[in-house]
Amino acid sequence: MENHEVWKPVVGYEGIYEVSALGRIRRIKAAQGTRVGAILTPIRGNHGYLSVHLHADRKRKLVRIHRLVAEAFHGASDLPLVRHLDGDPTNNK
Repeated sequence: MENHEVWKPVVGYEGIYEVSALGRIRRIKAAQGTRVGAILTPIRGNHGYLSVHLHADRKRKLVRIHRLVAEAFHGASDLPLVRHLDGDPTNNK
């Protein structure tokens, strides 16, 4: 049986980036210096959470991957946090 990685649009960056259920981010729109389909390299922050820089309209924003996964797969929430049930801040599945 083959496992398929599920991808959904990044909320607020639809048509530019997608996020997978495994916590990977890829660019789906061409831009100068980028490659369509390229997986973004995460940055590990001071508290261990993984983030990526998203670019749109000449703006660059650093966002935590676990928030992108939660919004794409579970919808927007008014709650200020996303929990890592296994306690591992690098596990964004």
